[in-house]
Amino acid sequence: MSCRRSTTCRSAPCGRERPVRPSSIRCNPTMEVTMTRRFVCQLVFAALAGLTLLAAPAGARAAGPEAGPASTPVSGKERIVVMEWAGLETLLALGVTPVGAADAGGYREWVSTPALPEAVAEVGSRQEPNLEELARLKPDLILSHAHLRPLKGKLEAIAPVEDVTLNGTGTDTYEAVLEGTRRIGALTGKAQAAEALIDSADTAFEADASKLAAAGLAGRSIYFVRIIDGNALRVHGKGSVAGTVLSRLGLTNAYQGTVNEWGFATVEPSALAEDPKAAIVVAGPVRDDQMAAVFDTPLGRALPAVRAKAVHGLPVTWTFGGIPSAIHMADAIAAALTQRSAETGN
Repeated sequence: MSCRRSTTCRSAPCGRERPVRPSSIRCNPTMEVTMTRRFVCQLVFAALAGLTLLAAPAGARAAGPEAGPASTPVSGKERIVVMEWAGLETLLALGVTPVGAADAGGYREWVSTPALPEAVAEVGSRQEPNLEELARLKPDLILSHAHLRPLKGKLEAIAPVEDVTLNGTGTDTYEAVLEGTRRIGALTGKAQAAEALIDSADTAFEADASKLAAAGLAGRSIYFVRIIDGNALRVHGKGSVAGTVLSRLGLTNAYQGTVNEWGFATVEPSALAEDPKAAIVVAGPVRDDQMAAVFDTPLGRALPAVRAKAVHGLPVTWTFGGIPSAIHMADAIAAALTQRSAETGN
């Protein structure tokens, strides 16, 4: 088997995302990388019981992905704390450095771009913020999200709170990303920078699509996956950021099955044989042993993409991010496919 990989995970727990079985209790998949036991996920879900994910009303561009009042710029609010990675990367891309962020260490490993300054304080995990540390930072604004709404009262006792949810809305995720980017821009007085960021994504997608077309890869069928373990993968389909990126690159998403509100499904490796002409792209960080557990087994070696040497490991690629992650994902996919095409013709 020949499977290219570009990076490794520094610690084993980060690479062991828990499978989300159809019959099991599910929690926020963007937060699973910080959990070490399945029952923790179940406890978090219990704490969030009754939470309803809000979808954006059609045409409500100014209000963001959640129904609510239009955003009011917070000029002069310089001490911002952000509770979720998609919002964090968006702030950084707009030129705003927060004083604190949830799970800052995890961001540096699983997202990495834009770079997070070391001076940014850690304020607990994304599902369980450290209220004492939050209060110590004396923020002017807490940028939160719908999945922390049960804690909103406690957060509001510390500082004003704005909920901006870029993922897991049950709608077209990239549209939610665009709406959330504009809302964060409005909240921080960076509306023009937000539009420029959105335009930069369009430019990047067009450039990467041109590279793929020039390499004869336009329309190539792709399974975009993240490895959970040797028996389970997350495959991203309709409504996911990865699905939008594939489409914008002129590629075809090989997975056409049902997905959850995050735009992915949990499948066995055998599902990647349904389209025998499809290549497989694996989101990083991914270790050699993880790749081998899926693709270097009797079943894995029988997959059409493995036989064709068309399995591509990407560098760190956050699948539940904002526009910076989408641009990074597009660039990484285009680079991996065109490099392999030049080497092998696949």
